[in-house]
This record gives sequence, structure tokens and C-alpha cells, in this order.
Amino acid sequence: MLALFLLAETIVRTNGVPASDPPRATVRVLHAAPASADQWKDAPRERRREVVRKGADGRIELLRIIDYP
Repeated sequence: MLALFLLAETIVRTNGVPASDPPRATVRVLHAAPASADQWKDAPRERRREVVRKGADGRIELLRIIDYP
């Protein structure tokens, strides 16, 4: 679900059409799990990814995402 949201956000941003309303999304967390630097390193490559985005204050943020089955 999160992957689809990120894909949709990328398509909208590269489309070049200005958005009339700010983008909104609903995300439901089914199972919360702690994520530490060690767990990031130990997770299989196909389950982890990094996303770079600009925060509300204009600073660039690096999000590390681990997809749990």
C-alpha cells in the first residue's frame, strides 16, 4: 500500500500538472515493528529501500523503509 502511494506521488510530481489541492493519503499500519540501524543492515536488500524527500521546512530528508511481510 505504501509502495503504491510513493509510486503515485512520483507520477504526479513528474507529470508537470500543478496540483489544485495539497496531496493527501491514508496509511494504515497493520503491525508496528521497531526498526534500528542494525535491523536495516540485517534486512534483505529486496525488502529495504531509501526515499529522499523534501520536508515541510525545505530540508531534505532520507527515509529508510523496511517492508515486512
